[in-house]
Amino acid sequence: RRVLWAFRGLAYAFAPFYLWKTGSTEPNSTLERFTYYLYFCVYVSFFCEGVGAVFFGLAEAEKGCKLRTPFVPFTELWFWCAFNGYLQPVGTLINIVVWATNKEYQMKLRLREILTPVLLKPDNTFRYRMPRCLRKKPRQVTQEELDERLDEWIATWRRKRNDSGRDDKAIAIKTKGKKSCVPFIGEPVFMGTLFPTHDEWLYMRDHYDQYVPLLSWEQPYGPEKFLRWYPTYREEVISLLSKPYDFKVRREVWMFGYGSLISAECPPAGLNEDQKKQIIPYWLKKQAGYRRVWNYRHGAVGINAFGLDKVADGEDGACNVCGCIYPMEYERASDLFSFREEGYELLLIDEDFFEPMHPDFVMPQGVGYLWVCGRPLLKCGDPSNNDCSIMACKRHNPTADSPILQSYIDTVIEGALRFSTTGRGHVDGSKCAFLSEFYQKVQ
Repeated sequence: RRVLWAFRGLAYAFAPFYLWKTGSTEPNSTLERFTYYLYFCVYVSFFCEGVGAVFFGLAEAEKGCKLRTPFVPFTELWFWCAFNGYLQPVGTLINIVVWATNKEYQMKLRLREILTPVLLKPDNTFRYRMPRCLRKKPRQVTQEELDERLDEWIATWRRKRNDSGRDDKAIAIKTKGKKSCVPFIGEPVFMGTLFPTHDEWLYMRDHYDQYVPLLSWEQPYGPEKFLRWYPTYREEVISLLSKPYDFKVRREVWMFGYGSLISAECPPAGLNEDQKKQIIPYWLKKQAGYRRVWNYRHGAVGINAFGLDKVADGEDGACNVCGCIYPMEYERASDLFSFREEGYELLLIDEDFFEPMHPDFVMPQGVGYLWVCGRPLLKCGDPSNNDCSIMACKRHNPTADSPILQSYIDTVIEGALRFSTTGRGHVDGSKCAFLSEFYQKVQ
């Protein structure tokens, strides 16, 4: 729109000046016809932008109602007309040349000025889906592509670690090897809907105080807290998860959180609205060889938090770790493990070591490896050394100086509870794996 305003201002000033200097009253040459065209398009653009502003105001007013109207698409369409009615056909010709020269069609970038907002959504995906009989099957990602993608992730992470002056060796990779499938050893968890349906979600939204715990000072902010806990409903989650995964196009990675990151009160920083709606419960299978323990000592704060502990091959003790998976932009994920979670090793685990807690909510195929906070970093060589004073040494058991905080436990439990209840307050009939395993670890 800034480009629109700039060109519109130039045309609005240049056309009268040119006509005054030439003394032309009607177009006689190609340049004069083009000048008349630009000057006429200024008024067309003003008109379209004005109509778009009217629909924009109606769309904003609609947010406080339960009405479903086409105001938002109309807003996008009229603003599209304001832009393209002015810069067409020159702008489209330039964009087509750039689109073809840069091979942007290989990244599935679509020319919005031709397809219009009627066919494309703001995220540049088609608004309407083809019939099932006409849809192309998602292309299977080859092992060579997964290995190439993994090499890129590792190289980027190490570069950022080196740039920040941190160790670039704290990384572990868990591949499935020659196994074609890693079976899940456990029981089903959620038997109901897991997420409320749209009608149930509307009822919950209007009676939010029955579904989210509110402290006295949180009472005025109840609706905001409800939207943090329940940002979406079943149908929308399934729709988001059904989109084909293509790393080259979406530049997203999937992550697994098993501690405070599952809480709605402290989600990972940097998630957009759609990514927050795709936080779904998942298992990390015991075959991966890890267990969740209280072994992360945050020396600067003086508390102990969750971390993973690797079980040696041939030994018992590995368990299914419950948590949540969610997508995140690739660069943000790399920054997260380079800076915020720098006390953990970066653990990249093959997607076959993960199992959904509900069969309807499954991450897209072709993710490859999930990013996980692995074992805390160990500097002194002895995790039972309570006298270790090295701030960078994280892998230690809880002590009186570094205890397990009740508020941390409450945060994790709250994150688990929001998945144990759906609909109008009815438990979905599951054994809540979040709480059962969580209490087991605390005890």
